[in-house]
Amino acid sequence: MLDSLLSLYLHFVDVSEAKTNACDPNSLILKVEDLVNHKDYVTALPLALQALDVSEKAFGTNHLLVALPLNDLAYVYYELGQYTNAEPIYLRALKIREETVGSNHLYTATVLINMGNLYDRMNLFDQSLKSYQRGAIIFETIYGPKSTEVGIVLKKIGWIKEEQGDFLSAQSTYMKAVEVLSSSLGYKTAFHKA
Repeated sequence: MLDSLLSLYLHFVDVSEAKTNACDPNSLILKVEDLVNHKDYVTALPLALQALDVSEKAFGTNHLLVALPLNDLAYVYYELGQYTNAEPIYLRALKIREETVGSNHLYTATVLINMGNLYDRMNLFDQSLKSYQRGAIIFETIYGPKSTEVGIVLKKIGWIKEEQGDFLSAQSTYMKAVEVLSSSLGYKTAFHKA
């Protein structure tokens, strides 16, 4: 999951220059995200590295606008199956976001959920669970406890608990996810009370 709001902001910052100017971090980020949307991760990788380099030169190494290309680069590595490359980059993006916008911000939650996905793929279920749980708390604060975003993360948490062999907790979490998702999407299920 890429940072759609920050990307949207960058898109409107200078749409006229979005033709991949090698010195413009905004156009590079937009090009990377376009390639990611088309699942062309091999082509996206060198541009993601370039976007990070140009962003660091433009904004410094710990600026909020550097966290976006970091998150994008980590996501590209994740999709390429290069998990050990993705992890330290996600950790750096998380640190920047926590320091610049705070621990309870949507941008921070986005990195946490991405890290949860990464740890899930690496079979590091304890770390995945912690990342998902932190992200879910932030989503709940921002969107409310019955939001689609919370329901999706609850489903992921249920799956992790199932993988850990905690079947009762997994079942309970899945049921809550179904309840939240059906409520947020307007569906009636067997879990709804009449």
